Amino acid sequence: SLTYSEIIGFPPCPLCWYQRLFLFPLPILLLIHAYGKDKFCHAKYLSMIMAVVGGLIATYHYSIQILGADSPVCAAGATSCAAAYGWYFGYITIPMMSLTTFVAILISLWLSKDQQPPQSL
Repeated sequence: SLTYSEIIGFPPCPLCWYQRLFLFPLPILLLIHAYGKDKFCHAKYLSMIMAVVGGLIATYHYSIQILGADSPVCAAGATSCAAAYGWYFGYITIPMMSLTTFVAILISLWLSKDQQPPQSL
């Protein structure tokens, strides 16, 4: 998403910023979960919650683009949320990419096993 906004020059709408709010902290939380340093913050479950909420926002944003309607959330922004940048293969837009990322993270976390601390002899 940063490539599209900062390098290519597509202006992000408010819903794009909300999706980023839930997407950008995930690498840190997923690293905490992957290395097993997850004693206090419950990174796996926090990541799952963030992926669900971000996925719901992405679904809402994608439906706005498909229907061509605008959202009250986007009324305050300078960029319309209904503007669809990058129609790849006839259905892939930036919110669909975001939704795919959230779903992939959610499925991966759902299938991952909680790590057990090593037991001493």
